[in-house]
Amino acid sequence: MPLPAKYEDPHGPSVRPWQRHGAKRRYPAHFLSKMTDANAELQESQHWIDTAYASGYLSGESKESFILLSQEIGKMIGGMMAKQESFCRPSSPAEK
Repeated sequence: MPLPAKYEDPHGPSVRPWQRHGAKRRYPAHFLSKMTDANAELQESQHWIDTAYASGYLSGESKESFILLSQEIGKMIGGMMAKQESFCRPSSPAEK
């Protein structure tokens, strides 16, 4: 069932959220700042996975699965941080 018109994304379904707000995406320093924030959030999530396990809310198998997934995400974030320029649009002559 399609969404009512008031809920449809004016940018279309194929536009990623980070592309919708592309103005800030041009600047490598801003991108790096956001990736640093994402990495900090990931580390906090890992802490809470450990806490949930220690409190008996997660099995050892679930904990290991979540930690492995979070480590993979961390590798992706690290790769994006290392190649930040490739994720940012080049400046137009008017912006220089």
